[in-house]
Amino acid sequence: MLGKIIVTPEEYQDWAESYYELPISLGVVSQIFNGVPITAQMVSALHPQRNVTEVVKELKQLGIQVHES
Repeated sequence: MLGKIIVTPEEYQDWAESYYELPISLGVVSQIFNGVPITAQMVSALHPQRNVTEVVKELKQLGIQVHES
């Protein structure tokens, strides 16, 4: 019913690489799991084709801490 509950960065990385068919940086995922504010560099490392400005706007709307530099 709930699907797979992801508890660790490694589990998320495994799921995301399978789902998105893209390599996912475990280092960046671990930082996010540890509550590090998300940066433009992190967004680019996770998905180089995404528009960073749009992602930052979406994250802010969700109340997620973003570090703008």
